[in-house]
Amino acid sequence: MDEQIQRYLKRVALAGRWDELRSLLAEYIENNPQDIEAKAEMQRLKNGQTMRLMLPAAERRKANAEDALNALEWMMDDHPQSSLKLCNKDELEQLLNELELHQQTLKKAGEPLPESAKQYKSTLKSRIGALHGRASRKIAKRIIVGISAITAISAIWYSMDYRAHARYRDLKEALAIPIYDNVLESMRAAESNINRFFCSELSATIDLAEQWLQQQEKQYKKLDATLSQLESRKKTLTSLSPAEILELENGIDQSQRGRDNLLKRWQSVCKREYVELRAHKAAILQQLEQPLPLPPELSGDFQSDTDNLKAHEESLSHRLKEMKAVISLYDISTHICDPIEAEIGKTNRILQSIKQLSYQLRRLPECRSYAAYCRAIKQLNCDHYPQANTLLQVQELLPTLESVTYHFSAPAGDISADLLVAAEQVLVHGAPSFSQKFPANQTVLQLPVDLFTAPSYNEKVYVLNVSDTETWYSTIRPEIDKTNFITYHRSSVDPRFSPENNYKEFQNDDTYRLTEIDATNLLRDLKLEHNSFFIHQNIPQLLTRVLNYQEGKHPALAQAYIYLCLLKITDAHPYPLLSGVRFSPTLKAHSASFIELLRRSKINLRPGCWLSTDAAVARAEQAFADWFRTNRGHDYAAEMAENFRKTYSASAVFCGYINESHRPVLFKTPKKGAAVLYVSAAGLTQDETQALPLSPIFTDKNAQ
Repeated sequence: MDEQIQRYLKRVALAGRWDELRSLLAEYIENNPQDIEAKAEMQRLKNGQTMRLMLPAAERRKANAEDALNALEWMMDDHPQSSLKLCNKDELEQLLNELELHQQTLKKAGEPLPESAKQYKSTLKSRIGALHGRASRKIAKRIIVGISAITAISAIWYSMDYRAHARYRDLKEALAIPIYDNVLESMRAAESNINRFFCSELSATIDLAEQWLQQQEKQYKKLDATLSQLESRKKTLTSLSPAEILELENGIDQSQRGRDNLLKRWQSVCKREYVELRAHKAAILQQLEQPLPLPPELSGDFQSDTDNLKAHEESLSHRLKEMKAVISLYDISTHICDPIEAEIGKTNRILQSIKQLSYQLRRLPECRSYAAYCRAIKQLNCDHYPQANTLLQVQELLPTLESVTYHFSAPAGDISADLLVAAEQVLVHGAPSFSQKFPANQTVLQLPVDLFTAPSYNEKVYVLNVSDTETWYSTIRPEIDKTNFITYHRSSVDPRFSPENNYKEFQNDDTYRLTEIDATNLLRDLKLEHNSFFIHQNIPQLLTRVLNYQEGKHPALAQAYIYLCLLKITDAHPYPLLSGVRFSPTLKAHSASFIELLRRSKINLRPGCWLSTDAAVARAEQAFADWFRTNRGHDYAAEMAENFRKTYSASAVFCGYINESHRPVLFKTPKKGAAVLYVSAAGLTQDETQALPLSPIFTDKNAQ
């Protein structure tokens, strides 16, 4: 058949317009009596089989090719080459014509003609050619003698041929809209051998009619047997299931043989058993309202849960099918199906969730980077399958590669990764030294108090040298009155201050000398403030600034006291392994020499200790000035940052994960002796037994 015609017939079939389809096929076969495919489709339609034109084009061509091959084998079996010499020219030409039609079907499907068929075709052509020559010679010899006989025979031949084709058309029309009696009558009128001889298409049509009649007879006998059992009370309607009753009704409605008689018998049975049917309907309704079977217990094992859920869904679907048959038969409200349909939907959603989760887990081995792995884990969803929620526990516990790196760096586990991160912020990035990880304890809090409260750091000190043996210190600038007298107040910064003798008046002449000692620039230039000291200051940077400070007129002892205070704060670090001294050999050496100098000077280094004329103070002032001048130029903060990086140079690398069955899946094999870290509910661990399902596995890239 033409592709366009097949597409149109397919649309008619899909729309369920079977009568129209039969009519169109019958009309097409009448106009194309040689089309074997169309005839076969008509036969399938009558037999209630799936029509070939409903299949996709590729499957249809393949199926047609298989039919053509089978037909060729049957033809060659029915008419072997050895018997071809017994056939006349018309029979041989008919065989050749059928073979060529089958060959065209194979060609459409892209299949070659078998070698045996090629040889058979060649034999047919040779035999037809030989008969053609023989017939020509006979006709030439007898043309004169047989001309009158031919004329008479032609008239008879024409009459017989016309009648055979008329029978063929009648039978075809009867099959187009089949009615049992019409098809039976038309077939009996057409099934003589003479009609078959004059109309080659008639045999196939008669075969179709016989098959249809046999099918109708078989269906009739089945319906008749069932009704006979009901009529004889060997069976009752209540003993039949709703599906069986519905099947019986549909069979009677579709029957072509004795339909009216079957319908009357059925109505008689139903009328007789009306009361029993009503009671049966009530019992069926009560059965339908029984509780649904409980869903299976889910264990979290994908395969086991899938099998149990599919069995549950099949059981529910079977029950739903029976319910719908009952509803249709007994006119029950369709709302009775709502609970079971909801349960089927819930079961299917769980199955879909398991299927999607299984697919995502199969894709995990493709995530060779940690970023890709984290994205895949974050996308996992168990909304409808809570038994797999344990797999999602790791979603909130995925560590960063940076934290894993610091965990590898912790020496012997004495320092946690969090502390290393905090130490890096202080020593490498210059963050404030005091944080939640490294809070200032009571000792540290007390150390800067004297520094920030001492007047000698917050105010200028005026020095009055009255004589070589008498010196006064004051934070109040001396005043000169109108009589040229100076009043000088001794302040509490003066070591000799006493409440009874705290001022002096004298004539403004050359008998005294007034100078200034200014240490206020130290706190200002170093940006030291009591309120922000424990919030913003980075001690390594501050130590570097104090060491290299050389601006302003300040006592070296004032600078030394700030340096000593910072050294004490550094020594009071809560974690000695992360103390700045450990990462700066220069600071360690400076600290030792500074403390040694302080010991040799025998001076109590404190705020205002430089406000003295004592010779030991003067020597200490000079010694510490020389010390700062000698050691100036070093950068403690930079040295600490560099050495911290060298000390903690681990590099975490993602090398695999723990699958849902708690077995490791490795993308990279860790180096021999390298540490391997897993993720547990409590954090990173080296114990594989504590690892969570779907948790990543890390190793140290720089391990030797």
